[in-house]
Amino acid sequence: MGETVSYSQRFNLLERYRTYHLDEDAVVWEDEEGEAGRMAYGDIARVRLSSWPDLQAGTVYAVISPRRGKALKLSNRSYVSPGNFDMQQDAFAVFLRALHQKLAAHGEDVSYRLGATGAGYAATIFYCCALFIFIAGTIYAVLADASAIMGAVAVVIMLGFVPWLGRFLIAARPGTYRPGDLNPS
Repeated sequence: MGETVSYSQRFNLLERYRTYHLDEDAVVWEDEEGEAGRMAYGDIARVRLSSWPDLQAGTVYAVISPRRGKALKLSNRSYVSPGNFDMQQDAFAVFLRALHQKLAAHGEDVSYRLGATGAGYAATIFYCCALFIFIAGTIYAVLADASAIMGAVAVVIMLGFVPWLGRFLIAARPGTYRPGDLNPS
C-alpha cells in the first residue's frame, strides 16, 4: 500500500479548514470540526483548472465535479485572515498530480477542462469590454479638462490596465488538457 497524499486548506472566510486525502478508491476529507465526506474516483466526471490574475500571482483553482452532487473546490492558496492568503503551490501541485494519476488508474471517463465555463467566459468578455469602455471614457474626460501633462499621465496610467484585461481574457479562455501534461504550479 502506497503513501497517502494529503492537502489542507481553508478556501475562504466562510468555510472551515479542511484536509483532503487521496485513498485507494476515493478523495476523502475532514474539516476541523470533524465533518467528513468522500468522492469515489469513479464518480468524478470533470476536473476544471483555472487561474485568475489577482494580487497573488499564480493563484490556481481546481473544481472537481462528481456525476451527481456537490463539487469540491480547491485552490493553491489558503485563507488566513481578510486579504491574507498562504500560497501553497508545491503541496497543491503534488496533490493535483497524484489525483490525476489516481483518476487515470481507475480508467473512468473524466473531462479535463481549463479556464472558465462557456457562460463564465462570456461574462468575463462582457466585464472586460465594460472596463475598457470605462477606461476609454475616463481618458476622454481627463483629456477634455486637463492640461497636456496631466492628460498624458492619466492616459499612461489608464492604458496600463489594458494588458491586465488581456491577461484576464487569456487566463479565462476555455479549453482542455491532458492529465499527463499537468503543471499546476
